[in-house]
Amino acid sequence: MIAAAVLAAVALVMTACAAPAEQSAVFQIKLVDGALKPVTADALKALPQVEITVDGKPQQGPAVIDVIKQAGVTDFAQVTIKGDTGEVVLTKAELTSEVILDYAHNGSVKLASPKLP
Repeated sequence: MIAAAVLAAVALVMTACAAPAEQSAVFQIKLVDGALKPVTADALKALPQVEITVDGKPQQGPAVIDVIKQAGVTDFAQVTIKGDTGEVVLTKAELTSEVILDYAHNGSVKLASPKLP
């Protein structure tokens, strides 16, 4: 998933990256100025892990807000998260600690929350 931070309308867009053999980005955060901040699996695992339950299934990973902060983004209005199955737009207020990036052992990342629209 690649992420892009835009202070006005869209604050963050996430889309998947290909993962070559070396420690590469699982996704990228695209800042307002167009700069890309790669996020590796190790970086995701180093953040505090949150455990939630969605539809009776356990999910675990860092809160999206923590991933955004780690990239140096502190002020934004909303986040657009794009993936293989579409996109979700969340306001800053909707990014609670229960909105996480569930990181699977196969290297995939998915957005998970019991309160997704």
